Amino acid sequence: VLYRMGDGLSPSYLRRTTPPYYKYAVFLLCGFDLVFACVVLAIAEAYYKAAGRVLPIAYQMFNDTVKKGKENFTWNEPMRDSLELYKYKMLLLWICCTVCVLFSMVLIIPQFFDFNDARGNPSHLCLVRRRLGWILFTLQLIIDIVLGAAIVWAWIGCRETVAMFHSLFNESEAEEAYVSKIEETLDCWTDDDKEVKTYQVCMRCPSNLLTLGWWMDAILITFFVGHIIVLLLTPLLNRQLIKPDEDDVYSKEDLIQE
Repeated sequence: VLYRMGDGLSPSYLRRTTPPYYKYAVFLLCGFDLVFACVVLAIAEAYYKAAGRVLPIAYQMFNDTVKKGKENFTWNEPMRDSLELYKYKMLLLWICCTVCVLFSMVLIIPQFFDFNDARGNPSHLCLVRRRLGWILFTLQLIIDIVLGAAIVWAWIGCRETVAMFHSLFNESEAEEAYVSKIEETLDCWTDDDKEVKTYQVCMRCPSNLLTLGWWMDAILITFFVGHIIVLLLTPLLNRQLIKPDEDDVYSKEDLIQE
């Protein structure tokens, strides 16, 4: 029972949200972090690599457009710094996700094995070593906080930066030399029979490579909502769901009281 009339959350429910954890709770907590971080890692890596390939060519196009004196075209150092910051935000997000994935795997793998406590009774690692369970929980919490901060930082100003890049790229004057560089970088070679159509596709690719506004919204919402749901479900799984062997007579409550 999660709630008692007039008492709010029961003590048992609240106690099961904290270590030590049964393996099922570890699968839930670390499994969510593992899957989520893998997805975000792939997204951040893709956009970081795209920015690294496209931005140098785009900077040359923007500088050349300014030299030609095109009206209503503004390109300056703060804009460049904003785009560079966008790229390094993706790098930081990739690093944080990599650490989260590796640490989650370290926590999940031992849960597939059973260990014996001091009395020789089989038990799960986080139950046998309660202090270790708290240490690992604290480290995972720190990693989640850092990852959340990196996501929030990447989300702040993302839409404005990407919109600025789209505007600059679409308004800049692309000479044949820049088109050739884009073709070579993106492996988008021009077919003489369909030159106009292929040119439009090749010039549209760099703009699409930095479209991350709605992705960051989805990542931000999933991170916070997902962790809230996982936290609420943790007490339901932090128990011995499968009947233990006859010689395994110790439950989490017994270990806590020792």
